[in-house]
Amino acid sequence: ADGTYYWNDARVTDEALQGLLSAEAARVPQPDLHIRGDKAVRYERVAQALAAAQQAGLRKIGFITEPKP
Repeated sequence: ADGTYYWNDARVTDEALQGLLSAEAARVPQPDLHIRGDKAVRYERVAQALAAAQQAGLRKIGFITEPKP
């Protein structure tokens, strides 16, 4: 909810995120990227992650949602 990014449950900085995304984009075959945003986070942070993934060259981007209880 505070806008912090995590990569496989490990906290990462905005700068480190770009490097991780670029490394994944270079893999063959390219993996899927799944984005899960906290419901309380500002949409701007999710949009920044999405833009960074697209700039890195990732093509398979999806969102993980959780059903309402």
